[in-house]
Amino acid sequence: MVICRTSGWQVKRGSPNYMAPELFQQGATYSMASDMYSLGCVLYEMATGRPPFLHTSFHELLLMVLHEAPGPMPGCSASFVELVHGLLDKNPATRLSWKDMVTHPFFHFRMTPVDMPPEPVFDEYVKRHKLRPQTPSSMETEEAQERAASLRSSVNVQRLSLIVIKNIENEGDESDYQGATEVEANDVLLSHADAELDFEERRDEGVSSSADEETTSPSPRDEMATPVEAKAGNLGRVGMLEGVDPDIIRSKQSLKGTRSSASSRLGGVLSVSAGNRVDGRAGTSNGHRHNGEELSGGVQACPDALARRPELEDLIWHPTDAAVKPIVANRRIERLMEPKYDDRLLPFLPKTAKSLAEAPKEEVHAFLSDLESALKGTALTRDKLNVLSYLETMCPNTVVANVLINSGLIVTMMDMIRDTRNAALKIRLLTVVGMFVRHATYIADAVAATPILDILTEALRDKNDKVRRRSMAALGELLFYIATQSGERDSDVFAWVVPPTTTALVSRLLKAGEDQVTQHYAVKALENVASQGGRWGARFATQDVIHHLAQLFTAVRKDHSKSTSIDHMRTTCLSTISRLLRNNRQLVPAFVEKYGLRLVAPCIVETGNIKVQTVAVNILNLALCQQELSSRTRSWLTEEKNLVRILVGLLDHPVQVR
Repeated sequence: MVICRTSGWQVKRGSPNYMAPELFQQGATYSMASDMYSLGCVLYEMATGRPPFLHTSFHELLLMVLHEAPGPMPGCSASFVELVHGLLDKNPATRLSWKDMVTHPFFHFRMTPVDMPPEPVFDEYVKRHKLRPQTPSSMETEEAQERAASLRSSVNVQRLSLIVIKNIENEGDESDYQGATEVEANDVLLSHADAELDFEERRDEGVSSSADEETTSPSPRDEMATPVEAKAGNLGRVGMLEGVDPDIIRSKQSLKGTRSSASSRLGGVLSVSAGNRVDGRAGTSNGHRHNGEELSGGVQACPDALARRPELEDLIWHPTDAAVKPIVANRRIERLMEPKYDDRLLPFLPKTAKSLAEAPKEEVHAFLSDLESALKGTALTRDKLNVLSYLETMCPNTVVANVLINSGLIVTMMDMIRDTRNAALKIRLLTVVGMFVRHATYIADAVAATPILDILTEALRDKNDKVRRRSMAALGELLFYIATQSGERDSDVFAWVVPPTTTALVSRLLKAGEDQVTQHYAVKALENVASQGGRWGARFATQDVIHHLAQLFTAVRKDHSKSTSIDHMRTTCLSTISRLLRNNRQLVPAFVEKYGLRLVAPCIVETGNIKVQTVAVNILNLALCQQELSSRTRSWLTEEKNLVRILVGLLDHPVQVR
């Protein structure tokens, strides 16, 4: 754990699974008491095989740490349970001290306690909040515990989540986080118990003002607030595409499906609780939930699965195996310049995203008219680029993104993409459209009637590499949105029809000779779509696509440039192969026979990239689940002498590898 002494938050960095509850409170201080809590977590994990609190959602994990008691410790002596629970006391003032621990009756040998240095800052914190009972009476102890509980309830869970996500975004590929993956605008996916997060709030960057409005954390299982929905009440019908109901834009922000994990549609027994379609886009936490009994770790049992025993293949997968990341503006694929505009050159008075989201319908209509006039007119290309850069800065606001993509502006922009000969203008248009799709949580059926799919597909044929990159990123986000919706809608009335040409062109981008960044966007799009399962997951699950991915993985693996983007592309290729094989298991024997597991063997044996090892183990498990192993597979298993040793070693690694 790294401590920051110069900001309001004492703790700058740490693993939340092992952090004491008080460390999440503003103004709290790191102390010997927080060390004792971490020791309690380690002892609990040594006895039970897992930390006392474990969840893939940072939001849910923090609520558990703040409000819930640790689970039972079967097979442990009463004195050991008492020791561990004393160390896990949520009140730092009544938690077992170092002296209490070394003299605890659990230890059958005598230890001499060593005097610890004074902790004046911690002592002042305890005194200020009256956390230590003055006498051992039960009444005073109970009152002290109530005051400690009140402090824990003041923790702003949403704000902490936003700070962590902001830090992840700012560090990008250079981040040294271990196992943190952004999945929602107000939550973070923790892929294993050792995930390390940065909690330092950098005031110059700021956090959404909506987070400031929430001053207390919800009760242990309350839903988080939805600040963007609350501010959408004045949006009107004017300026929307025909048939678009603004009430749906306000009330159904969660229709975009989930980007945190999509394993619910992959045919396994376990189904991840679906949040909203966000992961750094925007949205809420009170989205769609599958009916069913909630299991530990935020996983739910599908109703149709409760009546049957799990198949062996169902047990292979962990919820994080279906986690997804953004496609547009993904820093692991490509670092883009932050949009900048000159407000003096705008032919209208610019609004902030917040003011537009709160504006009455007449103002929204006027704003959309100004935008269309600025883009349709005879202005210089430079001025149009300036307008588009301004628009790009507005996109991260969910309400604004929903309004813009469901307005007539999207038709205007599609016409411009089709007609313009200026590469810079086309690139900027495609970038903004991609940002619309990434951040919007609701796209009306009326948008499906526009030529958006055809025009984005046609742009994949452009000779300019950057045009193809922006087009593939935007198209990938749109295909993922369509995939998330097809499982929720009646197929007879589903508005989106993806032409075979689109599927063919995306698949063709995987072939050798294509721009590598464009290929990375295509692979990431396939990975996200495959995570949805169903007919969309199967659409790209063909021998040709898997062959191209295997060839691309091999080519990238031979690249010794040590580029982080190359490493990420390699990981994404293998992950996509795994997800496609999961969607079409009939392809597994052919894959194993063709490649003899030579693709996955080095990935399991090598160390340093847990995600690659995890995906490789998944593919190995799929191969081993076949009724009859080929001679090539049996030969490889016999010859790979280090395999068993490496697999056993992985048992000591993060949760999802096990």
